[in-house]
Amino acid sequence: FFCAALMVGACLVLYVVLDCTGTLDLAYEAAESACDAALVNSPLSTSSGNWNAWLQGGNACISVFCFPLLPLLDCRRLAQSLVLWKLFMDFVGPILLSCLPHEWSLPAALSLMMSRVILLAFVVSLITLSLMGTTLRDALVISWDLFMLIGVVLTCILDSSNFSSTGGSYAWRRRVRKNRLAHNLGISFGLLSSGIALFMLQGHTWYTTAGQQFVSEAPLPCPRCSRPHAAQSGKEQPHPCGVADVIGKSNQNFVHIFHYGANMGCKKLDALDVQPLSAQPARVLGRCLRFASATGVPTSATEPAFGTLAPCSEGCVHGIVHAVLLSQLPRLSATEPGYQLVPIENVFTYDGKRLDGVVAYMMRERLQMQAPSRRYAGLVYCQAFASLSVAYAEQLSCELGQLGIHDLSCEDESFLPLAVLPSSESSYSIRAGH
Repeated sequence: FFCAALMVGACLVLYVVLDCTGTLDLAYEAAESACDAALVNSPLSTSSGNWNAWLQGGNACISVFCFPLLPLLDCRRLAQSLVLWKLFMDFVGPILLSCLPHEWSLPAALSLMMSRVILLAFVVSLITLSLMGTTLRDALVISWDLFMLIGVVLTCILDSSNFSSTGGSYAWRRRVRKNRLAHNLGISFGLLSSGIALFMLQGHTWYTTAGQQFVSEAPLPCPRCSRPHAAQSGKEQPHPCGVADVIGKSNQNFVHIFHYGANMGCKKLDALDVQPLSAQPARVLGRCLRFASATGVPTSATEPAFGTLAPCSEGCVHGIVHAVLLSQLPRLSATEPGYQLVPIENVFTYDGKRLDGVVAYMMRERLQMQAPSRRYAGLVYCQAFASLSVAYAEQLSCELGQLGIHDLSCEDESFLPLAVLPSSESSYSIRAGH
């Protein structure tokens, strides 16, 4: 981000050099007649000319101030959509200007500026709500588009308004020079100020002794309960890990188990010869994923913690609800020492359907919270990224980042369950298949 801000600053320096040497005068003169004829028929008063550059700079500043806040949204696609909407408003704004009145006064320009300030506060408040797991998508998109559209229109108005009826083309070029300089200064100041504000939210920071890991005393809060995207299906998938051993057994008794860790994927289940009858993405409200150790759970120096569920007031956890045959359940339970099957409530599919009679593996004894190994963290993250909501995968990545686990790559790194590790580790894998 700071590299991008420096690049913008370098471009601004180049612009100032070209502007001061008169290189852009020909462009200004070519645009003068077109702007005056097409957009402005009635000049504003001379007394308002001193406000032009200030309004132009402030308008540009608050436009770019929002962009460094977009990563705080709990959905990457929504952030990308907002950027595309901004570019679309850049196209619509000048077209819309031709339909607006040609006569603009200083109070009218100030009114547009104040409306942008109000919309900015509203947009920031909606992004803040996203941090707490509540994303009002439609309200955010509408207010964002209106905020950007007014900004583009105001930029065109300030560029095309001839604040002084005297001075000829030299005064016109001088005014446009000030406007363009103020516009680019506003962009640079907006990027730097919003970046510094975002950086300061992380609290006191320092480097570890190795000089490689960046540690934050008060990291940015992660979303507590990401919602699945409307386009993501919550339909039940039959036989997700094959049907070879379950043909003719579908009439047997089975149990619905909510899996949230290594058991979400088929790699471990295949190694245990467990073939669920069905799989369905779901989330549990009031429960959060925690990494911990407990009595009876076979942790070690290389595997210090595993996943479990813990009560949380406003959070939730996503996972896969598998229908597991009772005849295959002992194979699965044998790889979960220190865990017990516990009935859980408030289980909802991605379609909003409530599921009853669901159980989940949870640690028995008092939990000791600590960070998991990179292998286990990557395994859980990649399973979530492949099978669950993208927003939840990003939430999980944020939470793992706060535990010091960064830059997990599902393509370049191999995160295998212990149950499928080489035979040299098979004795441990039998006891814990995480």
